[in-house]
Amino acid sequence: MSFHQIEHELLKRREQAESVRGKDTPFRVEFRYHGGTKHWQYFVTFEDASRAEDSVCSYTPMGRGYVERPRSQQIQARGPRGGWRKERSL
Repeated sequence: MSFHQIEHELLKRREQAESVRGKDTPFRVEFRYHGGTKHWQYFVTFEDASRAEDSVCSYTPMGRGYVERPRSQQIQARGPRGGWRKERSL
């Protein structure tokens, strides 16, 4: 995987975070990766959350780049007292 492909993946993540900065975000998507790593992305609408994509970009000790996709993901909604709960499918 080339440096430019990894930069493109990181750019998508930065653009998504910038698009919701300062807004009320009632939805989030939890992405789960191999080894128990979790990432969250926050969204304003359920439709945006249902189209969410994520990846982890890194390099091996030998210097080869790779992109890892999540093993599972779950849409969550903000609860009435501030916690997060699994969103039911519509």
